[in-house]
Amino acid sequence: MYLKLLLFVSLFFIFGCEDKTLVKIYDSQSIGAKIDSLSLFVNDEKIRAIAIDAIKSENISLSDKSDYLLQVDARAYRHHCDNPSTPAYEATYDGYARIKLLKNLKPIFMAQKDYHGKLNSSILSSLIEKLVDEMKIKIVPKSM
Repeated sequence: MYLKLLLFVSLFFIFGCEDKTLVKIYDSQSIGAKIDSLSLFVNDEKIRAIAIDAIKSENISLSDKSDYLLQVDARAYRHHCDNPSTPAYEATYDGYARIKLLKNLKPIFMAQKDYHGKLNSSILSSLIEKLVDEMKIKIVPKSM
């Protein structure tokens, strides 16, 4: 009996607490695209600074004239809610971050992730890494 309980608890911690990222590929034709730069759209200046750090850590250039636009959004959850119908998962996370990649203003990829603590560049970097991996994007140096 105790062995089964120990096994269940161990499996819960191994598989139940993994880092999950929601991913949506809108345009599978864009898988394997070669990108030399991204334009960036972020409403909040603090999030913009974090996003720029994350993009630079992935060796991606920024340009206002790129065909690819990366939208970055993040929200903090309210923790002081007395409404019993509020989903319990909101109480365990502090917020979420989302990126969406568009080509010529048409969405091709989206990734979203809940986070604990404060939003930082490693959270956005993990989303950008997910973008590069899932879409098999090839980052090419910008030609002069």
